[in-house]
Amino acid sequence: MGHMKKWSDDTQEAKAARADYARAWRAKNQNHANAMAREWRKNNPEKVKATKRRDYEKNRARYIANATTWKKAHPEKRKEYWRRYYDKHKDEVNAKSRAWAAANPEAARKAQRRNQVRRYGLTLDDFDSLVARQHNRCAICAMPGDQTTHGVLDVDHDHATGFVRGLICHNCNRAIGMMCDDAERLTAAANYLLRCRLVAVRC
Repeated sequence: MGHMKKWSDDTQEAKAARADYARAWRAKNQNHANAMAREWRKNNPEKVKATKRRDYEKNRARYIANATTWKKAHPEKRKEYWRRYYDKHKDEVNAKSRAWAAANPEAARKAQRRNQVRRYGLTLDDFDSLVARQHNRCAICAMPGDQTTHGVLDVDHDHATGFVRGLICHNCNRAIGMMCDDAERLTAAANYLLRCRLVAVRC
């Protein structure tokens, strides 16, 4: 026995011996090994997170490359995943989004601009041209774009045709949306407010 190395040694020979023994044991006891691993992960969630975090930091480039490849290959699965996640954590996601936007206003404006461009099939030049044409003001109420809810004007489009009509503030966008983009209904609402204003003046 004197010629054998103790497995407590840190020599390369001892490490290789331990690794060989572990592989051989797992091969013979695969189901038991898997059950033990599941139980350990269940009882040590923080250690599991720490291990994953260390592995990610060590192999970050590989993780990002694999994730990018998967997202390009499965766009619908990715959308469905985030849709389910948002539905389940809506309040938490919105709260974090608002907090981030408040702490990073300039980055939030840029992100909103990119989202608008991507969603409506515009280019950045198209969006900037609309902003310049409208002097960065809402086409309805003339509110400056940097004073709107998201710090940037919303792209307004025809829901039936997809035609981009212009840029309006978030409040005006919601208002015409609640009126189903019905010009006659909006006109009737405006006339109603004007009539009520005249009645108030007479009183």
